[in-house]
Order: sequence, then structure tokens, then C-alpha cells
Amino acid sequence: MKVAICSVQEFNPMIGGIERVSVSLANELISRGVEVIFICCRKSPYGGEYHLPAHQYVLPDSTDYSEANVSKMAEIIREEHVDVILNQNAHSYLYNRQVFLVREKCSVPVVSVLHFDPLNRIKANQHLVDFQLHSIKNNIIGFFRQIAVSPLLTPLSMHSQRRLFRQIYDGSDATVLLSPQYFDSFKQVAGLTETTKLTSIYNMLSWPLDLSKTYEKDKLIIFVGRMNAQKRPEQLLKAWKKIQHRLPDWRLVLVGDGDLLEQMKRFADSSMLERITFTGFQEPREYYRKGAIYVMCSSHEGWALTISEAMQHGCVPVVYNTFISLSDQIKNGESGLIVKPFDIKSLGESILKLAKDEELRNQMSRRAVLSRKEFTPEAVMPDWINLFEKVISASNK
Repeated sequence: MKVAICSVQEFNPMIGGIERVSVSLANELISRGVEVIFICCRKSPYGGEYHLPAHQYVLPDSTDYSEANVSKMAEIIREEHVDVILNQNAHSYLYNRQVFLVREKCSVPVVSVLHFDPLNRIKANQHLVDFQLHSIKNNIIGFFRQIAVSPLLTPLSMHSQRRLFRQIYDGSDATVLLSPQYFDSFKQVAGLTETTKLTSIYNMLSWPLDLSKTYEKDKLIIFVGRMNAQKRPEQLLKAWKKIQHRLPDWRLVLVGDGDLLEQMKRFADSSMLERITFTGFQEPREYYRKGAIYVMCSSHEGWALTISEAMQHGCVPVVYNTFISLSDQIKNGESGLIVKPFDIKSLGESILKLAKDEELRNQMSRRAVLSRKEFTPEAVMPDWINLFEKVISASNK
């Protein structure tokens, strides 16, 4: 069996979650005797040199869709004798068009993965007005975006999302969601009457899980992710402003790059935040090892791979309850703390609770590590192998 793992952006595992998930999957497939190639459309502006376990093809055009890319991708699929295409960029209507045209040309089955919450269109456009942080212009734009996803206008604003989901479902031989909890919302938004091609597979851990290892933790609170509107790093900065004087021996480190990085630095300076570091783009694993508390304030996520990455290193998560798959990862009060979304006070109090109670923190840290067994390759890979074999067998009939 040969699998072509495809996306718009190159598969640099240091860039983001989809890339790391793809490389982890490739490694595990190869270790099980499955051949793999990568196909992408463009290089990323972030990251440096990296090594992939299989050859990566870069298509001629950097756009999500072009006729030249369709022709070249079809040529690669034929010459490499690919048995199944894994579409890791199903959230792009144009890229799906490209992949599905290749499917028709080559008669090769396609498995498409939706790496986001099916309701992300609504969640991404909430809580956008912030006069302390944004310009008047951006607040006006945010206000109208919030109105667009109000209950009265939601059916209209979700029209394009329905079109995308129907394209994914109709054009793919199988559609993979990141949690079974997303079935109902995907079915509702897409307007499906049957879901025989719909399934769910959890994202695997990025690194091998070592249950015997004990991590020596610093008094360190970490944020790992892109500095953008989805990840909402300003929520953590505002919480830190409220509690920093009560944690004089703790530090806050934000790991990641993005279009809001400079704005966050200015906000930190103007708010006179102390013991705070912005590292920019970095390999995050050392921060997971040293960090005691991990904080995520995203407005929406699909799976949030960084939660699992932090937990497998014993870094206790404090996370906004903005996506329903969160309960698949964290048992509130046992392996982490789940916080009411956009409640700065509650966020700060949750961080304080962990920082001030070392025994509680250590207990949760150990539970966090143990809870990752469900997401090891041994637990997840049979689902992938079975799915690939199923769609290949069906296409050969």
C-alpha cells in the first residue's frame, strides 16, 4: 500500500499541528510497511531546515488550486502508483477541488480530514471587540463579524460552510473528524441525511510516550501556538497582569510566531507585565519538559495537539472550554482545569490554584501523562490502516 499525504503547505513539523500530525502518521505508516510520499503546494515563511521520513513533492503553483497543479499532482500519483490520497487540507474549498479532480483523473480514493470544529465559523467570530487591544477600525469590523454569527443570521453566515462540508463529504471516499463528538454538528451543518462515509480518528501523540519518566519542572507557565486571532494570546496576558504580583517566583513564556506577535509585545510593555518572555518561533519540546502549567485560550480548535503534547510531558493544562473535543483530552479537576471561555478572572484563578498548590499540581501532572495512553500509535494506527484498506478495497470493486 502506498499513501500520498497532501496539503497546501509544506510538511515542516515545526510549523504547526497539521504538519506534525502528518509527519507522525507517516513515520508510523512506514514502520508498518506502508509506503508514503508527501505532496504540497508551497513553502512556509516560518521554520528552518527539517527532515522528513519520505520524499516531498512541491507542485509548480503556490496557490490552493491551479490546472498546472492538477496535472502535476495526477502525474505524481500515477508514476508513484499511489493507492490512496490523504487530504490534510480539507478546510480549503479550492484545494479540495484540486484533489477531487486528481481523484477523477487517476481513479484513486481520497480520505479527507477536517482538522477543525465544524462550528469554527461561529466560534471564530465571537468576543472580537476589545478597545484595550484593538484599533477603532478593527473593533468596528469585529462588531459586524459578531453580528453576522448572531442566532438570527447564523443560517446565512453558515451557507458557505455547508457548501464546503458537502463538497468534502460528496467528493471523498471517507471523511475523518477529530472526535466522535463532532458528528452531530458536521451532519447538521452539511445537511446530511446519511453518514456512512463519516468516521473519527484521534490525533496521535507527536512523540513516544514514556510513562516511567519524571520531569523536573520549573516555576514556569507556558503558551505554545501561533500568535493569531484564533489562539487569543491576549487573554493570557490579561490574566497574568492580574496575578503576576501574587506569583513573584514564577515566569511566563509564550512560544510561537504570528501576525499578532509584535502587538502582544507592545501590550505587555504598556501593561508593565513582569517576568514574561516571547521566544518567537521555536521547537517547543524543551518548554513542555520544563513548563509546569500550560495555558490555551483559543476561540476554537479541532483537537488542539499542543494540549496532548504538553500533557505527555507532565505539563498541567488550563484551557478555555471552547471546543467539545476538549473533554476527550482533559478530565476537569483530574488531569487539568477547564475554564469558562473569555473569563479572565477565572483563568487567572485557575492558574493561581495550580501554581500555589504543588501537591495538586504534581498529582495532575502524573494523571496527565497516564491519560495519554489512549493517543499512542498503538491505540490509533489500527484505525488508519483499517480505513485505508477499506477505501482501497471499495475502489477496486
